[in-house]
Amino acid sequence: GEYIINPSFSPKLGELNKNIEAVRAQIDELREQVGDDLGIDVKLTENNTYTYVFEVNKKEGDEAFRKSKNKYKTISIKQKAISFTVNDLQDLVSEYNDHTQSYMEQQKEVVSKILEIVSTYYPAMEKASSLISEIDVLSAFAHVSSNSPNTYVRPKFNESGNLNLKESRHPCLALIDNTRCVANDCEMKRNI
Repeated sequence: GEYIINPSFSPKLGELNKNIEAVRAQIDELREQVGDDLGIDVKLTENNTYTYVFEVNKKEGDEAFRKSKNKYKTISIKQKAISFTVNDLQDLVSEYNDHTQSYMEQQKEVVSKILEIVSTYYPAMEKASSLISEIDVLSAFAHVSSNSPNTYVRPKFNESGNLNLKESRHPCLALIDNTRCVANDCEMKRNI
């Protein structure tokens, strides 16, 4: 696994997150400026290679790019959209990626420390898990025995080590609707 830590958990993470948000806000401001310059609606989209690129409608973009003076670098032309970037966006994306990388490294350190601390509680959690499992089984038996249409009896144990069950069946079968269960006898004697 990958763990994601809330930035408020660590002052360093909080600072790095503020830097990421500030750069992201600058990218949004640049998107608005480019949209005003081109006179059309510009969207910000994620891209595997460039992290973020601008995208416009192909028809509107073709017309707007003809009027501009080659300050926009086309990345791809699709059926209905043109993806492009500008130098300022590339600089901001580089800064964004640097802050994000620092955040991930710091987050990895925090996760490592958390896991180190949590691992010391493993024996107690294992014991609690065992007890909860036992309580779960016993409460299920109690529920079944109290809600069963048949009565249950408590077994009697003696020193002989013999087992003698009369009309026995699995307790959960009594609660399943439309189930016909044939009760069985079982007799087991030691040393025979």
